[in-house]
Amino acid sequence: MTARREALGRTVLSIARSPWTHLLACLILLALLQAFVVKPYAVPSASMEPTVVTGDRILVDRLAYVRSEPATGEVVVFDEPAAWREGEVEDRSTLRTLAGVVGDTVGFGPSNHHAVVKRVVATAGAEITRGADPQTLLIDGVPLPADQAASSVPAGGCAPAAACAPFVVPVGMLLVAGDNRTVSSDSFSPCVQDSTASLGDCLKLVPTTDVVGRAMWVLLPVSRWGEIA
Repeated sequence: MTARREALGRTVLSIARSPWTHLLACLILLALLQAFVVKPYAVPSASMEPTVVTGDRILVDRLAYVRSEPATGEVVVFDEPAAWREGEVEDRSTLRTLAGVVGDTVGFGPSNHHAVVKRVVATAGAEITRGADPQTLLIDGVPLPADQAASSVPAGGCAPAAACAPFVVPVGMLLVAGDNRTVSSDSFSPCVQDSTASLGDCLKLVPTTDVVGRAMWVLLPVSRWGEIA
């Protein structure tokens, strides 16, 4: 019995000292950190310039909204809602999916998620209205800066009238926009209105449950290292 215990002890010690065991432990730790604490993301486009630029590697605080929800003005990363990708078809191979699993685990490489970084411009309860110029949107009476968000409402007025009726952001929803509005596909992207469309039909909402966390820091390149405001 003693010899058997000694043999078992040597086996356990050998496994514990194995570099493969250390690698597995590191991967598990990385996965846990990214799932619950902090996660790196690569910025895919110029829609948030100059705050963050294409290719920046940013860190996202996944604990920021454990006890609260995003506030107006904060930069957040969220999983792009399926409705935003309507009509898009992605044919992802098994190998690409596996590569995405690795990338999502270690934080570098391809991802299986459609992560988007934008600034919160309105939260639940905010009232969205049109200005004197129908192409201008106001949030609680304040114009959205550099609004290129024009829906398809004709410049001469609202048609139908419902397109000018105020819209209140529902509970659990956000309106987001890129800082570089001229190239940003966000909550205020153009849409096609029919005879029954309202202003709300031309606003793409983001559920707070899709928010991954708050973008807090530019990690790479080193020349751009700093806090995201």
